[in-house]
Amino acid sequence: DAGAGPGVRPAFGAVHLVCLVSASDYDALLPTLSRYCHRVSAYHRSAATEFASLERELPFVQDIFDAGIDYARELTGDGDAPGDYYLMMTNADICLTSTYFAELDGIIAGRPGARAVTVNRKTVEDYEVPEPMGDTLEARHEAASDLARRGEAMVAARRWTKHGGVDCFVLHSSIAEGLDLGRLFVGYPPWDWTLREVVETLDGSGRH
Repeated sequence: DAGAGPGVRPAFGAVHLVCLVSASDYDALLPTLSRYCHRVSAYHRSAATEFASLERELPFVQDIFDAGIDYARELTGDGDAPGDYYLMMTNADICLTSTYFAELDGIIAGRPGARAVTVNRKTVEDYEVPEPMGDTLEARHEAASDLARRGEAMVAARRWTKHGGVDCFVLHSSIAEGLDLGRLFVGYPPWDWTLREVVETLDGSGRH
C-alpha cells in the first residue's frame, strides 16, 4: 500500500520499500529511486572507510537492516520498542516475480512459528535486453518492466538454473531487531552463507 502512513503496520498487504545507497551515489540516484522507494537512505560507512585494503563502497549488513528497522518502527508507532513485522533484504539486481510475496506468505504460513526464511535466486540466461525507446524515466521504466516480464515468463517455463548463493533474507522483527552483525559486509563470499547460518541457527528455519 504505497499510500500507507504512520501507524500502519507493514505486512504482505502493505509492502514498503527502503532503498539504501552509498552517500557518494545518493544525490545522483535520489530522483529516480524516490519514484519507487518509500524511503531512500544513504550509508556513510563502508568496507572502503573501515578497511584500508578495500576500495569498493560495500555496505555493512547491519546498516542495511537498521535502515529498514528504523523505517518500520516509524510505521508501527512503537518508537524504540520492537514491532511486529517481517524485514526482507535483497540486492538491487534481484527481480521479484509478481507472485513472490504471495508465495513467501504461503511458505511462512506453512511453517507455523517460522521467523526466518532464506531464498536462493533462479538465474535466467539467453534473453534479449530491450532498449529504452527514449531517454526519459518513463521509457527506461517501460524497458525495465518489459525485461522483468520476460524473465518471469522464463521462470514460469522453467528456463532457469539454480544459483548457489543466498540472495534474499526474510526475518521477523523478533530476530531482526536482536541482531548485531558487527562489520559483516556484502560483496565478498561467504557473507551470505555466514548470515544464513546466523539466522537459521536462531530460528531453525530452512531455505527455498
